[in-house]
Amino acid sequence: MYAVIDIESTGGALKEEAIIEIAVFRLENGEVTDQLISLVHTHQPIQPFVQNMTGIVPSMLRSAPRFHELAKRLVQITEGCVIIGHGVAFDYRMLQSEFERLGYAYERSTIDTVNWSRKLLPGMASYKLSSLCEALGIWLPRKHRAGDDARATVDLFKLLLEKDREKRIAALGALGDAVEAPSPRLQKMLEGIKDEPGVYYVRNAEGQLLRAGSADKLHKELRRLFLSPESADVALQQQMASVAVERTGNRMVGALKLHAERLACPDPRVYPELGKGAVLRLDPSGHRLMLVKHTEPNPDDVVFVRSARDAHRLLNLWAVHFGACPGQEAGAVDPGRCALCASGHVSSECRRGAEQATESPEVLWSVLRLEHRPFYLDLPQGRSSGEKVRLHCAAGQTGYAFYKLRDEVDDAERLEKRVAQCDSDAVTRGLLWLALLQSGRKGADLRSMVMGVEPAQSEAASSI
Repeated sequence: MYAVIDIESTGGALKEEAIIEIAVFRLENGEVTDQLISLVHTHQPIQPFVQNMTGIVPSMLRSAPRFHELAKRLVQITEGCVIIGHGVAFDYRMLQSEFERLGYAYERSTIDTVNWSRKLLPGMASYKLSSLCEALGIWLPRKHRAGDDARATVDLFKLLLEKDREKRIAALGALGDAVEAPSPRLQKMLEGIKDEPGVYYVRNAEGQLLRAGSADKLHKELRRLFLSPESADVALQQQMASVAVERTGNRMVGALKLHAERLACPDPRVYPELGKGAVLRLDPSGHRLMLVKHTEPNPDDVVFVRSARDAHRLLNLWAVHFGACPGQEAGAVDPGRCALCASGHVSSECRRGAEQATESPEVLWSVLRLEHRPFYLDLPQGRSSGEKVRLHCAAGQTGYAFYKLRDEVDDAERLEKRVAQCDSDAVTRGLLWLALLQSGRKGADLRSMVMGVEPAQSEAASSI
């Protein structure tokens, strides 16, 4: 059984907004067996944009029942039902909030017709309720009125049930979207794939590569992809015929491998764009590091990382152990002062906390770009028990090789034959610096590694 619901609210701050209109249609065996449509009296002010959007003004609520007068009826009409709504998270949150004010814990399962419309009706210009109704010929006399929107959602839900040939919605049962599973066809592709680090490759029936990605937990990531309601992912779900995975044993190796493949085949349909993150780059003067958030990498960046938090961690590492002055974040009020030590000196003169200053700004930038000396870092997690991974950085390239015995990689010729290479750009450097940061190396040990040392002294002390 289902209860299709729509709510209009006052708008305003979260936890302060209140319901001003509610509509519920109880569905049993595909037919409406009960309904409730009512304005709701509240003392909360109705935001002007809500009044313009819904046409509901304060005077219309004066004789309407208060929520507590409707509460028992709402419990009864939705008893044993899964709540259905278009963008149901909002409606369900509003119901729970109102019941919470009465000291009652209202708990129901939910199904969102927005997500299921994306999956079962791919290619629509818009998934707003009004747009879907216009495209599908569903009657919707007034937008943003609870009764009309809920009635239209009933008709939309019935249509979705008809389109759902694999009966995935019906299979959800009483737990709703919380237990949604991929279709049987996609579920079969997940068999044997474990939650371990690696890279995945999705192909169509002709063997054409459609999508590649890396993940710390392969099964979880692929399941998310198979359930995604995003248009590009839905199209992928319909085309895919097979999934292959390559275990890497380590998330760092998976990220490096995928990025190397992305550089070799820059097709955004196959290798999704990196998206926006945080970059560390030299400012126009060429003497100061600058942190720029919410941006994409360019060829001149020192490093690119996914989050500003990681960028700040690297800035601190460089300042403490290499004497690098990070300068201010882009857009700061006082760009002439050092963000770390708050002085106004030239950036290359910053020595706050540095154990040993670099010889010159030129050497510093070379070190931060990992171009000063070749080095390697051993990671303990390989693809199987006893296997390790060696990350090798030299001559503007980064490589990785799996090994079990040290003599497999300590010999330069043997290492060269085993190593998989990746051009060193800002993204690769960001991954390497994070690996160095997480390896536990500090002080002179870290400086020695990236500024030149005999290989025998440069094995990582801890896990990534």
